[in-house]
Amino acid sequence: MRIGTKFEIVGSAILNTLTFDLETTGLNHRRDKILCIGYKFNDNPTICTSKITEEFIRYYQDASVLKVGFNINFDLHFLVDSIGMWSGPVYDVMVPYCNKNPFEEHNLKALSR
Repeated sequence: MRIGTKFEIVGSAILNTLTFDLETTGLNHRRDKILCIGYKFNDNPTICTSKITEEFIRYYQDASVLKVGFNINFDLHFLVDSIGMWSGPVYDVMVPYCNKNPFEEHNLKALSR
């Protein structure tokens, strides 16, 4: 499965955004498990939890919500196996970062510098 990076913008602003990141026990979505998830919906406080919440599932399955993540394809594989398919657009922030900095490291540590 390959995840696209296109999304629709309403006017000049995206109305609803779910930003998330998973920590996992390994790299294989069929064998390894989700340890924790951190997510933020719009300007609400960030939630960090060891369980996928009903609130997260509601945003994840809402077609009007843009899903944003770093290397989001990796996280989506784990989430599809755990809670099913998402609805709506996704955007991987790693793509523009890699395009802008093709000869640098492409991990979260490098991105946060």
